[in-house]
Amino acid sequence: MFFPIYKNKLTHTHTRVCAERIDVTFNNLDSNVPTTIGELSQLEYLVLKSNEFTGTLPTEMGRLTNLETLDISDNKKIRGLLPTELGRLDRLGTFKAHSMSLSGEIPFEFGNMSKIQWFELSNNNLNGTIPSTLGMLSWIGVLPIMAFL
Repeated sequence: MFFPIYKNKLTHTHTRVCAERIDVTFNNLDSNVPTTIGELSQLEYLVLKSNEFTGTLPTEMGRLTNLETLDISDNKKIRGLLPTELGRLDRLGTFKAHSMSLSGEIPFEFGNMSKIQWFELSNNNLNGTIPSTLGMLSWIGVLPIMAFL
């Protein structure tokens, strides 16, 4: 089931949904990404981009092991470190987390994303070096992290 609810003015993210695809793009959602997101075990496609989410990314997102697409980009109020638990998402083909306020280093565990084809972290406050594990992946697509360098 696809659950598209983009381009609205929703105010809460506490709804329980049983879906494989969720897209809440452009909804002005202004709370933390709920930790209960990790309970959506069948989720394959999650797009939370272009909202006003705040706080940090919940480590529980690492439980979304069926996820193939994760786009949390353009949420400038999300700050802090990238959770190492996201490295468990070994089915992930697309990971977009650009135009946010993320800081710290790219976790070494992200090298476990063996199916990744699009990996975008540009326009954040990341530092350090790009993990050697990412260099071992067989990239097919794009690795735009230019603003990180």
